[in-house]
Amino acid sequence: MRIEVFTFCWNEMVVLPFAVDYWRRYADHVTVFDNGSTDGSLEFMQQHADLITIEHWDTNNQINDRMLLDAKNEAWKRARGSADLVVMADMDEMLIPMDEELQRMMDEGCTVCMPRWFTMMSDEVPQHEDGKLLHEIRPFAYQAPAKAIVFDPNKIENMRYEPGAHQCQPEGYVKWFEGGIYCLHTDHNFSLENKIERYRQMNARQSAINRQKGWGIHYGFSEEHLRKWWGEAWQQTVNFNEILQQHNG
Repeated sequence: MRIEVFTFCWNEMVVLPFAVDYWRRYADHVTVFDNGSTDGSLEFMQQHADLITIEHWDTNNQINDRMLLDAKNEAWKRARGSADLVVMADMDEMLIPMDEELQRMMDEGCTVCMPRWFTMMSDEVPQHEDGKLLHEIRPFAYQAPAKAIVFDPNKIENMRYEPGAHQCQPEGYVKWFEGGIYCLHTDHNFSLENKIERYRQMNARQSAINRQKGWGIHYGFSEEHLRKWWGEAWQQTVNFNEILQQHNG
């Protein structure tokens, strides 16, 4: 079984070392569309050229969710005929297939999966440790709305993602898989201060169409709002490692 990942990057050095750890557990190839990173992300990915292919993706140094939506709806189609499954995810959405669940998805003839989705919380920026996945270093997370990011590129004709990719209308042969596939979403939660600064940077890059359509409006949240949200989010957290252990029985 061959699995290809398609994802996007803009200054993701906080996330990348952890993302590579997850990719190496299940992926045969990763295509990263880089949007002009300047923080060392390119150099880091070049060190993993056996796994990652970098492609330049120009949005005029802006967050343009119309262009992102088009890319998510089209980029994976190049894997037809070569991949059995594709993962169409943001950089901070880390797939965790339990046991042989991706193979079981294929064996059962399923073509689309919406993983069980958890968003990580961390009170400080985690330090990467060889041999440990991110959820083993920072295990606290809360259950969150999921995205259909795993599917068969040969049997799905179109995913028809909507802005944000939480909603989609797959076309083709659609059979949903509900097995043990999880996703850990970091959502820039590498400490509250990191989230505040990342949102500030992202809000400054919002394109005219994003502002017009109200896409990415959360990047404009005030620091006061984010601090209030942060405290409430922590109250919803569980130990993600215990969730995975329960799955394993």
